[in-house]
Amino acid sequence: MPTSKGPTGLASARPQARVSVLFAESLPATPESLAGWLEGLGLAELGFTVRNEQGVQLTSGRHTVHVLLGTGPMPREGLDLRQLPNLPREAGYLTLATGVSPGGEGERLARDESNPDPWAGDGWMRVLSMLVARLAHEGMAVVLHQAGSLVKDSSTFARLLRSLSHPDYRPFTAWVDVSRGAGSRQLRLRGMESFGLPDLQLAPEEWDTWETTRAREALYFAAYRMVRENRMLAVGEILEVPLGVQPGSWPESFDGDMVSYRVRASEHSSLVLERISDAAEPFTRWARASAPGKPSPSSVGLNTYQALFRHALEGALPGDTVAEMAPPASQGLPPHVVLIRTRLGTSGFTLVTNGFGRVPQPGGTRDSGSAHVELAAWMDSHGPERAMALSALGALMQSKEDAWAQGDIAVLSEPLLGLRHFLLAPGPVVPVPPGSPVNLLWVIPLHADEFEKVRRAGPLLWAHRLLKDPSRRTELRQRWSLGVH
Repeated sequence: MPTSKGPTGLASARPQARVSVLFAESLPATPESLAGWLEGLGLAELGFTVRNEQGVQLTSGRHTVHVLLGTGPMPREGLDLRQLPNLPREAGYLTLATGVSPGGEGERLARDESNPDPWAGDGWMRVLSMLVARLAHEGMAVVLHQAGSLVKDSSTFARLLRSLSHPDYRPFTAWVDVSRGAGSRQLRLRGMESFGLPDLQLAPEEWDTWETTRAREALYFAAYRMVRENRMLAVGEILEVPLGVQPGSWPESFDGDMVSYRVRASEHSSLVLERISDAAEPFTRWARASAPGKPSPSSVGLNTYQALFRHALEGALPGDTVAEMAPPASQGLPPHVVLIRTRLGTSGFTLVTNGFGRVPQPGGTRDSGSAHVELAAWMDSHGPERAMALSALGALMQSKEDAWAQGDIAVLSEPLLGLRHFLLAPGPVVPVPPGSPVNLLWVIPLHADEFEKVRRAGPLLWAHRLLKDPSRRTELRQRWSLGVH
């Protein structure tokens, strides 16, 4: 196969193109110089041999990758730029194609005895991923042709492939994408054909945030199962999807409340997921779990509570969740996570616990806002130490016989981040209908010298003045640094 130059040369090979890597600087223009450039990247360390026979080819064991050279920018028509809307002009690109013989006959990626598992140690997708990860370090972006020509930042893509040397690591999420076609009522997960598996579709009953989030979870979990089990889901099979699941590249065990889907065939060679569980079930579970006077926390799984709270938090405290941290299991703390969020319209970060409010506080009441409680803190920066400090305060709250409430000052026997005094101030109420709301308590650190002054002034009045005064917001965010001075 001759080395293709420019858009015209690439177009004929695009049906077998797997991925393209875009480069800011010009690439060698001849097959000979391109082969030498590729050898200089250290591909031999990954097990690749560079050949220049009827075009540049890379071989690794039984696998062959054809390298197609594009000069100038790749045509933007047909590219999905959702993740990189301001993609700069590249000087050139390399397209990696498979299943194309020198005679021009297409070969489909087969899943048979000769290629039993594309993610095995010498499997096709592991080999290709290692190659693309090396090229991505030199490039500016990658184009995933079988995921709707989605364009991703190359450094982000390479990070998703960082642990390929471990046999259990299967970074399928790097290669797939969920999107909704124009005028379609279906969400579609594309890119599975790279693994010799069918793409997936699901039509949410409503196009709100809750429903589309659950749909994405189901699509990614179905893809996870197929990749992990190295098989296509059977038509008619019932798929149990843990609510709130976020499957990744490593093998995991899943529990908690499930949402059931039936697998159907579609007329487009993909599989369709059809929900058969009652859409209202998560909400009714929380209503039973938080019933005033007779709560039943075991009625709702932790995963369902966390999904409901996280969804409702978007309205009560607008912003985006940028990270999520969980305490080490070895600490034996009540199950929860700490959400790290931006705050709409202002600077700093809001850290919010998610999990403690599932169980009502002993002696807490709905009227006083102390029954179902999560803790929140507004900080100028975030990190594991600060997240785990809020986590420790939440665990202390749940261990007390008396409910923590607005206006209380928690005094610790051992300091956290050099601090021992924390004022609890009223925060937003997070409605989770038809069950009880969850109340946020702002945690405000106090310097040791302030404790008596705040107690005498009235903790709630002092907190109200601090929280409502725009000129003191910087002071409020920086209070989590008091202990280091």
